[in-house]
Amino acid sequence: MLTKKLIVIGVILNVIYTIINTYLGINFGMGMGFGSLTIIIAYALYRKTGEEISKEEIILFMLLASGASFWFLLGILIFVRAYVPGAYLPTWLIPSTEVLLGDSISLSAWIIPLTVLSFVVLGSMILGLIIGYAVSDVVLKNEKMVFPYARVAAVMIEQFVEKSEKVNLILKWLALGVIVTAIQYSAGFIGLDLTMFDWTPYLPYGFAFALMLNFAIIAVSYIIPQNVTLTLLAGGLVSYLLIAPITAKMGFFVPASDEMSFYLNYLFGFSLSVGLGVMLLGNPLLFVINFLKKKVSQGKQGSKEEAEELKALGFIEFLKAFKQSITQNKILGVIYVSISLGFMLFVIVADVFNPFGIFYAVGIVLLFLAVNAFIDSYILIRMTGETGMSMGIQRLAFYESSLALSGYRGYLGYLLYPAANPFTASSINYWFKIGDLTGVRAKSRIIIMWILSVLVNIVVSYLFVLLIWYTYKFPSSDFPGVGVIQAFAIVKMFAEGNFQAVINPLVFIVSGGIVAILSYFTPIASLGVALAFMLPPSYIVPFGIGGLFRLYTDRKYGKKWFDETGQLLASGFVIGAILSQVIFTLLSLIL
Repeated sequence: MLTKKLIVIGVILNVIYTIINTYLGINFGMGMGFGSLTIIIAYALYRKTGEEISKEEIILFMLLASGASFWFLLGILIFVRAYVPGAYLPTWLIPSTEVLLGDSISLSAWIIPLTVLSFVVLGSMILGLIIGYAVSDVVLKNEKMVFPYARVAAVMIEQFVEKSEKVNLILKWLALGVIVTAIQYSAGFIGLDLTMFDWTPYLPYGFAFALMLNFAIIAVSYIIPQNVTLTLLAGGLVSYLLIAPITAKMGFFVPASDEMSFYLNYLFGFSLSVGLGVMLLGNPLLFVINFLKKKVSQGKQGSKEEAEELKALGFIEFLKAFKQSITQNKILGVIYVSISLGFMLFVIVADVFNPFGIFYAVGIVLLFLAVNAFIDSYILIRMTGETGMSMGIQRLAFYESSLALSGYRGYLGYLLYPAANPFTASSINYWFKIGDLTGVRAKSRIIIMWILSVLVNIVVSYLFVLLIWYTYKFPSSDFPGVGVIQAFAIVKMFAEGNFQAVINPLVFIVSGGIVAILSYFTPIASLGVALAFMLPPSYIVPFGIGGLFRLYTDRKYGKKWFDETGQLLASGFVIGAILSQVIFTLLSLIL
């Protein structure tokens, strides 16, 4: 197990990483991994003292320091309460509008809502954890479940001694991030704004352009693949300097004289339909195109490919593994059933699915936790294991669409429906795979450290979301809240049963189709296009700058330099810059 020193430092890193990923999640719908940086920090701690650290301690330290973020549900609830006055949300879930729009946090009004949210989030994650643990043996034995990112981490753990000399360099870049950002924000105390430059008021009708000089975003965008950031840069310039003027003249939206008002009008009048169309349809359509091409070109060699596919983890095998595991360890089954019954009691007592009654609530819980949870977890585990990537779009079919087809409308049910978290099921197998590849057999200790890590994640996420809400009231120039807006738009479509009130169906479908075709024939990234239409104009250039830096270093020093050095330096700078921003945010509250 970990020493007290590693536990304390691991929790500190967890807090820092969680703040960073909450910031990125709310604003851009993305997050960062700090595994490589954490491994180097772990080694540096022991190198200076001459002590030895085992591979198991490094894995547990990495897990404890994991900066997962739980902004999603709380962020949407805040947004709905603040911007959808007619939506029914009880005060035991989210405080009243008066409390929410106040200038300071009323802790007494937030205690019950945060407790309820913690129950929903933790219950969902524990169910996912049980599923993931129960099937872990068959997952780890399957030849196709290679978990590519787990292999990267395992290799680095095995060879981390070679990377230890970079520690001082990383710390210097962290300090540089703190200093540069502190100088920039300090200018605000003498009335000089060095963060925002808005040229929208001086441009012709329908045009918008602004620059948010945010060094943390530039560093983050350096880490993101440059095809995404450069697509975002080009797409954003086309969006605000070409498409926006055309759509304004066509009557889709009314421009405004300042960047933020312009952005919100454009977003809900036109660009959100493009962004969601690309996000929800682009990748699935591209997958279909690639699949059809593969089938056409496969020809007579198809039988060999199909034979290889038989080695993949099957759903029946997945279910049998779960059944066998809970048969041998009945405690797992008892916990799963107990939490499921707890969810059932909760949705009945809280009347989550009003005006539908008890039988409807029982049926939904049984469908979601006895059927959909396993299909959902199976898909996510296979995606993560075979490709290293995961997405949750398919969940719309399992949960939101099921509620919509049953005729349910209302925000409460779509935000509080019971589910087993499939990302937890895949994540715990990722950590087990790292242990498997490094020869560490520590499943029980990994689970203990996971629980401690998640508890820190939840507390820090909630506190940081409240801090930035009461400071900036997102969406704002400093916190655009794109991640929240995107999530809210999807929930709104189902909750109100009026898809056209949120998106234009024709623009939605055409955008997804066009980008899928372009992604197939060109190097553009669909994520970059989606963000280009969903970010305020002030964020387009900072993301582009990071992409241009990445393009430069890849060509000058090679991609290997980025993998071994560049991303670590950028990660250090991001940590320093965002820490400095958080400090100045706290100072602004005090002063």
